[in-house]
Amino acid sequence: MPLQCDNREDGGLDIISSTLLRTNHQCNSAQIRSLNTIIAQRTDNIKAIDHGIGSIQIKINELMNSMKALKYARLQEEKDISCCNYILSPIRLLPPELLTNIFKYTVTMCRPSHRSESPLALAHVCSAWRDAVFGSSDFWNGLKLLVAPCTKVSSGVFSERVGSWYGRSNSSHPLWLSVWIRGTPKDPDVLADLSQSIAAFSPRFVKLSLDFMYKNYDALAPFLCLPPETLPALESLRLLAGDTYRTTEVDEPNDTPTLLPLTTVFAAAPRLRTLYLSIPCRLLTDPTNLRLPWAQLTHLEIANEITLSTFTQILFQRALHLHSAVFAYISSLDDPSASPPLIIPSTPQEFPHLKHLHLTVLWRRLHAGTPSIVSILRMLRLPNLQTLEVSCDHATFPAYALLPHLAEPGGTAEGRAMSLREIILCHVEVGAAELVGFLGRCTGVEKLGLFTGRVSPNEILRQMKKMGQFPRLREFMFVFSPDYAEGEDIRGVVKDFGALVAEWTKSGGGRRLRKAGLYVFSPLDDLDEEVLRAMGEDVRAAALLGDAERDVNAHGDDRVSAHTAWESRLSVQVEEKGTFGEVRMMFGIQRDGDYDEDYY
Repeated sequence: MPLQCDNREDGGLDIISSTLLRTNHQCNSAQIRSLNTIIAQRTDNIKAIDHGIGSIQIKINELMNSMKALKYARLQEEKDISCCNYILSPIRLLPPELLTNIFKYTVTMCRPSHRSESPLALAHVCSAWRDAVFGSSDFWNGLKLLVAPCTKVSSGVFSERVGSWYGRSNSSHPLWLSVWIRGTPKDPDVLADLSQSIAAFSPRFVKLSLDFMYKNYDALAPFLCLPPETLPALESLRLLAGDTYRTTEVDEPNDTPTLLPLTTVFAAAPRLRTLYLSIPCRLLTDPTNLRLPWAQLTHLEIANEITLSTFTQILFQRALHLHSAVFAYISSLDDPSASPPLIIPSTPQEFPHLKHLHLTVLWRRLHAGTPSIVSILRMLRLPNLQTLEVSCDHATFPAYALLPHLAEPGGTAEGRAMSLREIILCHVEVGAAELVGFLGRCTGVEKLGLFTGRVSPNEILRQMKKMGQFPRLREFMFVFSPDYAEGEDIRGVVKDFGALVAEWTKSGGGRRLRKAGLYVFSPLDDLDEEVLRAMGEDVRAAALLGDAERDVNAHGDDRVSAHTAWESRLSVQVEEKGTFGEVRMMFGIQRDGDYDEDYY
């Protein structure tokens, strides 16, 4: 529809507007007729415009529909291409055995879940993957269960879940189970079903982990009270109650005792060799309540704080055949009212199988004649010890009280030290002469970590340089506090450390050395990054200088080749450590985060 003539072209509307719009004058008859004519024309014009808009919208809709159809057709083409590519994909040619091996690197969550870490997620991809996952027992030999206080399930649900999971495993394969008890469900039928579901597969368990968060022992009380022959294949056991960090319960003997049911299920597990405990100390003082086959254990780790009498009783009376022993927190003093009382062995005792020993001591200054852990450690004879790790929170534990007494009966400390392969002395008190005298007998050491706290690091490094080299040493870590450096000058320590490494490389004894680390323990003051970088460059320069002096007799390309090979092999680190925990993790005597179930 064409648009009507616009009166604005002849000025009609403008004249009328200028005359009447901003006044209260009355319109005459001619003006009224003119205004009505303008209104009629504008109305017709609006209709024509709407008609044009509608026509264009129809065309737009047609184009949109055409575009939608083209996009759908393109999507179909892409699907066809993807289908063809999948048919041609090499992964379809992989045998189920190889698929299974690949999936083993993907599955990290062994509990009923559709998340990507669970084998159930892989089973939903395609029939071939489902057959590979369900056809392999490896994905179903382990299971993790989480029991929350708000668990509201019908009776039999745990039996169904555990049975369906383990039912896919090979009946001849061993199983492992991890149960995390965050709270005790109120329904007694649920508790009974949980214990029954575990007991049904207990003859096949080789690894078992029970985490009673906040000491919720009631959740598995029926299982804990089962007869000793319930776990004939169990090899590794992990028991936790509450936090794995140090508690104050050894200092508060009047606390309300934790109620643990009479636990007999582990008492006679014939194959149990590895035990990890993080439970209240009072549960270890009375062996009749928590019955464990101590005499047959070969690997023991106690992560919670224990009293000195408990440590003595476990090491000298219960677990006599240990190959590895880790005591995370030992009180250096004992409560006189503790039961049982502290009994110090009257004669030295030999532990011929012990190869790894870790002790973290909560040391307190002693009064004359007060029995302490020093008196206990002097009774140790460890003829085959290979790894020694000693740590103290306050840098006051006299580590040298332990070092000279490691010789087997009738032997010498010199002969004993020869078998040590790893030595970590972390935040302990030992004189420079005593330390160097001990290290001088450890010619076979491969890993050495030192943090001596209240001793001049300059003196220790200079004494070690005079001592000579370690022909088998691969890793050397040295931590120092700036407060004890000569003149509180850390650059002096850097110079002495670089001179030591240079001496080792120059003499040829450090040719096996792969890592040399110098760490500044500075919990209060942050060092400048440029200072640390300059310190690292100084140590590297000294190490390369020592290597160049060693190769002074080499000629031509042989000398260049030897120098380049050494530079590429040796890793030098100079870093700052702000907390004692960081130092312990750097030494490898404290794991970051939660307990790793694959550690043993």
